[in-house]
Amino acid sequence: MKIILDNCVNWRLAQFFKRYEARHVRDLGWQDLSNGKLLAAAEQSGFQVLITVDKNMRHQQNLNEFSINLVTLDSASIRLVDLIPLVAGAETEIAALESKNVTGANISIRI
Repeated sequence: MKIILDNCVNWRLAQFFKRYEARHVRDLGWQDLSNGKLLAAAEQSGFQVLITVDKNMRHQQNLNEFSINLVTLDSASIRLVDLIPLVAGAETEIAALESKNVTGANISIRI
């Protein structure tokens, strides 16, 4: 599965995903896209997972309009050191989505 990291996620987190290709929105020049436009652009570009730390995105967007999976990292802060421990859990959840061919899921990852 192709993963895109939201603008509010530290761009360096992409390197910690070992099982999946992870890119940051700024790599694609999408850092100025709002949440709905970002979800649409990511989905149209073949990304199956959007990872964010924005706990409100799932409430602000009508996720039923998208087949892309939303994974929210629920950490103490958005600092890289606090996000890295969540990567293994995110990869496990993404693998489960992939094995079941799930689309449009909304998952929160915590320690």
